[in-house]
Amino acid sequence: MTGISPTVESVLPQTSGGRRLLALSALVLLAVMLQVALLPYLRVADGTADLVVVAVAVAGWYRGPLVGTLAGFSAGLAVELSTPSGTLGVLALIYLAVGAFSGSFASGPRPSGIMTPLLRIMAVTALAQVALLLVQLLLGSSVSGNAFLTRVLVPSIALTVLVAPPFLALADRVMGFPRVVEPFMGG
Repeated sequence: MTGISPTVESVLPQTSGGRRLLALSALVLLAVMLQVALLPYLRVADGTADLVVVAVAVAGWYRGPLVGTLAGFSAGLAVELSTPSGTLGVLALIYLAVGAFSGSFASGPRPSGIMTPLLRIMAVTALAQVALLLVQLLLGSSVSGNAFLTRVLVPSIALTVLVAPPFLALADRVMGFPRVVEPFMGG
């Protein structure tokens, strides 16, 4: 029966790249667990920190749009399956878009300092929150723009930027240099 079903060793080679992709998967899983178990209790107004956005953005920045997209879809689906919601698949699609967008920055030079990654975190958090607002509007909710801006968007961005630096430092240590990777092509 050997050779019929692939093993982890045959799918992800035991190279540095394969181990780093497994480490990235662990980072995304850690972000999902913290997002579901801990971060709902960290609230300001109606805004909460979104560590999954940070993890998905990191996946895109460090390993390109394909890995960012896969990480985003997987993380979004995991969050939705672990917390009951009426719209299965919405977070998966939003995080997929965040991962694909963040992956477009993977081939550029590595930013020095913390300001550029934090500005990128602010941008993808705003993207995710506005996408969630659009879904709510499509479902028939009435939300005022001012209430969304002051009670959800600004607090969510601020809280996400506050929880992001330790996660960014961990990802930087684990992932090494950014490079675009096709995970099953021996990268």
